[in-house]
Amino acid sequence: PDFIFYSLYYMQMTTDELETWTSDVNMFVEDEDEETLSYSVRLSAKDLLMQILDPGFDSALTRQAPFSLWQSIEKMFQQLAKDTENEIPAKWKFFEVIAAV
Repeated sequence: PDFIFYSLYYMQMTTDELETWTSDVNMFVEDEDEETLSYSVRLSAKDLLMQILDPGFDSALTRQAPFSLWQSIEKMFQQLAKDTENEIPAKWKFFEVIAAV
């Protein structure tokens, strides 16, 4: 489903996160820690995907989730190809999101 693609999309680093994490690596570790008190859209999207992909939770959605995730990643690569043609500088964010999953 499209919501998996959009979850991946919202997992991308924001400019503010990038600036903060570049200047202080410890903030990256703290912000990405699931036990932290701060909760971001990025962490929410990641939690949603992990819940959907959890093999211990049996539903039609979780059975379809790996295939939907693969389709979403393919869609991200298609978007990346368009961004490369248009010379959009933040194309590395797609790779970072895929690695984060």
